[in-house]
Amino acid sequence: MRDRMMAAPLANTVHLNSMKHTNARLIIISDAMFRPRTETPFENQAVDYTPAVYGSTTGADGKVSTFMSDPAKVFWQGGDVNAFKGATDLRLLAASGGLLIEGPINSNWPPKAVPGGVEILINC
Repeated sequence: MRDRMMAAPLANTVHLNSMKHTNARLIIISDAMFRPRTETPFENQAVDYTPAVYGSTTGADGKVSTFMSDPAKVFWQGGDVNAFKGATDLRLLAASGGLLIEGPINSNWPPKAVPGGVEILINC
C-alpha cells in the first residue's frame, strides 16, 4: 500500500530536462521597496535552464490540486554571484528573443556561487 501511495504523485509530475542556451540575454531585476526599479542586462551569456517541476494530487473530496514541487533552476556559466546583490527577479531570453523564464528569485535559497558559475532558483 505504501509503495502505491508514493508512486501516485510521481505519475502526475511533469518534468522537462535541462536546456542549454548560448547567446542568451540574462536580465537581473532589482525592485526593492523605496528604490527605483533597475534592470541590469548581460548579453550573450551561456546558461542551463531547467523548468519548474509541477505535480498534482487528488484530495479526499475528489478535487485535483496542482503544486510546484521544485522551482525552476538557472545555471549561469561564468556568472558572478555579486551581480545579484539587491536582486528580486530574473528574466531570461533566448538568443531568438523569446522569453524562457521570468519570475522572482527564490528568497529561501538565494543565488549561490557554484563551480563554474552561479545557480539561481526561480519561483514561477
